Amino acid sequence: MMKSLSYSVTFSNGRTIARELAPSTSGTTLINGKNEAGKSLNLEMFAYALFGSDALRGASSDYKRIKVSA
Repeated sequence: MMKSLSYSVTFSNGRTIARELAPSTSGTTLINGKNEAGKSLNLEMFAYALFGSDALRGASSDYKRIKVSA
């Protein structure tokens, strides 16, 4: 079980998103937010931390830099 996740992603267009997440220890985690808030990116980075570049939704060239710590 992942206790926490920190990530920083820089896309090829120069946009950078960095977050620190700590899933609930009660066994249930809910991700909610407005459109374009980064909900899917959070899940993508969890998958990337577990499975590497195979988990990325886009082509590797869409990501300029990815740094993930779990």
